[in-house]
Amino acid sequence: MAFAAKYRDEDRVTLCFFGDGAINQGGFHEALNLAGLLKLPVVFICENNLFAMGTSVKRSTSLKQIVDRAEGYDIPGEILDGMNFREVRDKLAEVIASIRKNSHPAFIEIRTYRYRGHSMSDPASYRTKEELEKFRLDDPITRLRAQLTREGKLTNEEFDKMDKRAKEMALASVKFAEKSPEPPLEKLYDYTYANGASA
Repeated sequence: MAFAAKYRDEDRVTLCFFGDGAINQGGFHEALNLAGLLKLPVVFICENNLFAMGTSVKRSTSLKQIVDRAEGYDIPGEILDGMNFREVRDKLAEVIASIRKNSHPAFIEIRTYRYRGHSMSDPASYRTKEELEKFRLDDPITRLRAQLTREGKLTNEEFDKMDKRAKEMALASVKFAEKSPEPPLEKLYDYTYANGASA
């Protein structure tokens, strides 16, 4: 998508999200190499939650900082606190503005945490309850709520209303999906390929 945007001279920036487990795969390096070589308008965003499925990053990655991988492809990179909403929002806005002025790739390592297992079958027994609780206490929603309340921009009552509404919307979405019929097989490729598009 970033290549297409640059080729068409469009004012677009591609945001590419992946986890820390993806950085040890060949496709990751190929993508960074091409993006760096062609100066593509893309932000590679690595959500480093410390575990690739059930394997600690410390056991699977030789570098202490994932962001250092970008340096090998002449791509500027930064580490952000993924538990800090404002830091992530503001820094990404700054990086995207820079890319819009002068097309280039960027790499952001967002350090965060995953509270649950990688899938329903993952009991997450590779970490301690103490570690989990430490990160839960620094949850980004809890942190932002405290900041906004301190600044007088949000009351606890307003937050509780938003929280209730969000949970109701999520439950309604699940119910809608569960009650919806399976799409017919012939619709499998709809909106995947352009039919009769001009070159």
